[in-house]
Amino acid sequence: MTLIRSGLMIVPLVAAAPTMAQVREVLTVGALDGNPAYVFGEIQDLAVDDAGNIYVLDGQGRNVRVFGPNGSYKQDRGPSG
Repeated sequence: MTLIRSGLMIVPLVAAAPTMAQVREVLTVGALDGNPAYVFGEIQDLAVDDAGNIYVLDGQGRNVRVFGPNGSYKQDRGPSG
């Protein structure tokens, strides 16, 4: 461990043994065509809140789309035009 001038500590990481993980799809949000609420231009980020709501930042549409925990569209947030 090394303490640097700003008060931050540099701590070397110890390599751990690789861990196996299994990934499975639980929910799909989005479509290639159809309802505009589900068609994205350029997904730049996403987040999920404590209630399970899903927030998708669409860089092309310049907005955040909000979906419920079951994937149903709720609203857009951001510029309207």
